[in-house]
Amino acid sequence: MVDVIGEIISIEKQAEEIVENARKESERILAEAARQKEQERIQYENEVSSEVEKYHDDLRKSGTEQLSAANSECEAMINRFDEQMKINGDKWADEIFSAVICAD
Repeated sequence: MVDVIGEIISIEKQAEEIVENARKESERILAEAARQKEQERIQYENEVSSEVEKYHDDLRKSGTEQLSAANSECEAMINRFDEQMKINGDKWADEIFSAVICAD
């Protein structure tokens, strides 16, 4: 009879050890999953950040190119107006003077 009780106690201790080992393993797995999830979040954040940075760089480059083209176009237009002013400036001044002073 004593052997049966001892055997039951021994089995119960083994069961407690199995449950404790399972609890520890569960905690380890959950901690590993949390660590891996955090690593994946950081990696995703870095990838997205890199993509956003690349997009901003592309926008900056495109904007700079468009600004340069617009500046060149404006400069060319100003040069054309300056040339027209050199050619027609006196004529335009006379026409304006006549329109203002000699108006009927």
